[in-house]
Amino acid sequence: MALGKKDKHILELAFELSKMLKEQQFDKAWTYAGELNSLLKNTEDLQLNPEVIESIKKDLNSYYFMNREYKKVTNRAYAIGCSIERSTSI
Repeated sequence: MALGKKDKHILELAFELSKMLKEQQFDKAWTYAGELNSLLKNTEDLQLNPEVIESIKKDLNSYYFMNREYKKVTNRAYAIGCSIERSTSI
């Protein structure tokens, strides 16, 4: 069975997301993840293997969890930097 346009687009987005994550381009990854998430909301018309779809959804959820944790770490690092800056400005 040939894949439809939406199926191909999902695979392309998933590939680009994987590439951006491996290259640590997190701002671009966020954009790809959002578009991919939007396309995966309605999977009834997809021709992709359901296991592939579920695997992509699972990885996407893992990405969103990791992104929340990453934001926490970067915010904490910023706060520590501000604290060090205050300490050195005496």
